[in-house]
Amino acid sequence: MTSRRDFAKTLSAAALGYVLHPLAPSPQRLAPRRKLDHVGLQLYTVRDEMKKDVEATIARVAATGYTEVEFAGYFGKRPAEVRAMLDRHGITAPSAHIGSIAPDAWREALDAAHVIGHSYVVVPWIPLEALSGVDGYKKIAAVFNRAAE
Repeated sequence: MTSRRDFAKTLSAAALGYVLHPLAPSPQRLAPRRKLDHVGLQLYTVRDEMKKDVEATIARVAATGYTEVEFAGYFGKRPAEVRAMLDRHGITAPSAHIGSIAPDAWREALDAAHVIGHSYVVVPWIPLEALSGVDGYKKIAAVFNRAAE
């Protein structure tokens, strides 16, 4: 009988031998060739700067070379103001994090998404108390289904 340690050594040696073999395909050939057309920045990563000055932060993000951003709140700005800032700096915002899918908040989020130009809205987290067993998941699924209608 082979021990776990011997099995791990044998497996490691086999993998190393495969990778080092002159006829083995290179990792680059194994990986799918995809080119990223768009690279964006999640603005939550610069939230402290956004709290200080939304427009200056968006300007710096654009100057860095990003062409897309994802919002996680609008920092007191109206959707039309946000859209104007994006347009001034040549950035789009195809998506945004929203905090709630309660009916009033959901309608407000969708209206803002339409003005700003979001194609996607993301609910980044669900409160743990809502995920209590199968019934909790069913309830949250029902909330999402109502929002989708």
